[in-house]
Formats: sequence, C-alpha cells, structure tokens
Amino acid sequence: MRSRHSSKGSGTRGAATSSKDDAAATVVELGRRFDAFREQNRPYAPIPAELRAAVVRALTQGAERGELRRACRVSGAQLERWSAAVTSVGSASASDPQAARVFSVVEDALDSGARATAAVGLEPLELRLGPWSVSIRLAQC
Repeated sequence: MRSRHSSKGSGTRGAATSSKDDAAATVVELGRRFDAFREQNRPYAPIPAELRAAVVRALTQGAERGELRRACRVSGAQLERWSAAVTSVGSASASDPQAARVFSVVEDALDSGARATAAVGLEPLELRLGPWSVSIRLAQC
C-alpha cells in the first residue's frame, strides 16, 4: 500500500540541508588549508590573501562564524577585519592590477616650493585605491 504522506516541501528542506552540508564541507576544507599553511610557515606568518578571501567567501555563502573560527584557528577580530576589508575596497581584489594605482600628479600652477620639489624629481604622488585617493607631496618647513 502507498504512503499517504505528501512529498510537498521536501525540496526546500533538502536544499537547505544541502547548503548547510556544503558550508560545513567548505569549513572543513578551509581548516585543512589553514593547517597546511601553518605547517609550512613560521608562527605568526601573515595569512595569505587567498586564504583570507576564501574565509570571507565562506562567510557570505552561509558558513557559521564559530565553526570557521574553530576550524581555521582565527579570531573573531580577524574575521571582522577581513570582511570589512572586502566591503571597503568593493569588488577590487588584491591581485587585480587595477585595484591600486599610483600617479605622478602634475599641478597647473606650480609655486616656488613645488618647482624646487619637481626639480629634484620628487613630484607629488597620488595613490588611488577603489573609491579612495591619497595625495602625497613634500612639505615646506
């Protein structure tokens, strides 16, 4: 005899379980990658950008913060900094050559101090990183 239970809604529940399983598998894999990194490097070595990006990607895909912290042995503060760095820069990645650019700034009206600076090859510089711009020039004392 056939069961009278409806299979309605089981697809949604299965999809939710599948995404949780995927997130858990991602956390386990990240834990392995962090362990391998720590075995190959000295203590307190900077964590590579690719590992940081993978952790942030896992967070955005639904991985639990606590599970990531335990598996990767990182602090909550590190997770916050890495997430904030991604959102502050936007879609530009560290490996993208267009992410950060340095320009020599040419000013239209050079004053005598700027002329002296330009004469020795120390023109003002401008660093552009995402939506941010920083200009640097020699100060007159």
